[in-house]
Amino acid sequence: QLLVSTRRRSTIGKDRKKDPHTQVRFVSSEQVMPMAVNVYANKVLLAVWTDPPLAITIENESIANSFKALFQLMWKSGKR
Repeated sequence: QLLVSTRRRSTIGKDRKKDPHTQVRFVSSEQVMPMAVNVYANKVLLAVWTDPPLAITIENESIANSFKALFQLMWKSGKR
């Protein structure tokens, strides 16, 4: 599952929608954080594409569950 800003619909969204293993929903630009967030199991990866790039991995079940809950709220509000 992938949340994409409506501004990126014609680029990232278009490419990812072709992948049969990916579901894409679009949210307003105001709802998108200026970083990449990946959540898997009990880990959260936060990445910003600055110069230099920065990535932080947090391994904590409570934090991972919080990010999963936030994602689900945004997913429900997203448009297909």
